Amino acid sequence: MARKTIATNIAYDDSRKKYYVTFHYGKGVKTVKTYTSKAEAFKALKQFEADKANEEVTPPSKETFGDWLTYWLQNVVGPNLRPTTLNGYTNIIRKHIIPALGSIELQKLSAADIRAYYQQIQTGRDALSQNSCASTTN
Repeated sequence: MARKTIATNIAYDDSRKKYYVTFHYGKGVKTVKTYTSKAEAFKALKQFEADKANEEVTPPSKETFGDWLTYWLQNVVGPNLRPTTLNGYTNIIRKHIIPALGSIELQKLSAADIRAYYQQIQTGRDALSQNSCASTTN
């Protein structure tokens, strides 16, 4: 049997025994997540709607951390830095941060990823000096 709508943005699939919640971010962007109970589905939708009303929802994106760092260098801090400072930031980001973390989707980047990277640059095979580690984590 197909999914049956039980409420706005919530459907139920009898054969799979799952609830499907559609989250609308606006401008045609939406995601669908599954839940095992009706209560979970309604709670998730209610939380999403509250977060959306408080402008705490970010539409899904495939942008990577590397993409964002490149944008940040060129458009946010770059125009306001002295050339030598920009060159230093660029070297650190391109030689160290992007190879380690650049391929991770920005919305999936976690504190654990950053802690693991920091541990790696302090103690790994190609460990950096304390001064370099401090400059890559500030």
